[in-house]
Amino acid sequence: FIGSETIDALAVECSRLLELNPNGSPSASSNVFETVGPLQLEKRPAARSEPEAYDAIRTAWPLTTEVRDVLLGEGMRTLVQGLLGTSTPVLFNDQYIVKGSRSGPGGAFGWHRDSDSLLRATGENNTPYLSVWVAMDDMTRSNGCLIVRPFGASDAEVQLEVAAGTAIVMSSMVEHSSGPNTS
Repeated sequence: FIGSETIDALAVECSRLLELNPNGSPSASSNVFETVGPLQLEKRPAARSEPEAYDAIRTAWPLTTEVRDVLLGEGMRTLVQGLLGTSTPVLFNDQYIVKGSRSGPGGAFGWHRDSDSLLRATGENNTPYLSVWVAMDDMTRSNGCLIVRPFGASDAEVQLEVAAGTAIVMSSMVEHSSGPNTS
């Protein structure tokens, strides 16, 4: 989905966020680094519904226009429009998941659906959306790749070992988790 130059741009932006907040996002796991966090959205609530307001936050340092161009660019728009069947997709969340080497159990994520957080926040879960994960490194079982449970197969688990640059697209209703980075 993305090439090495874009992966490099992601790595630069992610490193900046990690340096500024080495303990992760205050409202989330220590592995989660939000690019546009709750405090920024409280100051500029229009950023949730107005692309120009979001763009003003998304392109301010330490963030980069190169990464913004991936998130809001033609490739992502075409992908999401085709899968959701809408001409006006909206970016809901934008974050990095960082797992340090030998992160142990603290680097793992338990089973959940992305829609669970929307249900807790609003009491509703009827707006379809997609989660798009883009691997910055080759993802393997040993470094904590994404694991999914296919619909209707609660005992089945599929380890998604993918190459750097691969996009994994899933419904917000898909149960998923990830293991720790043991490498």
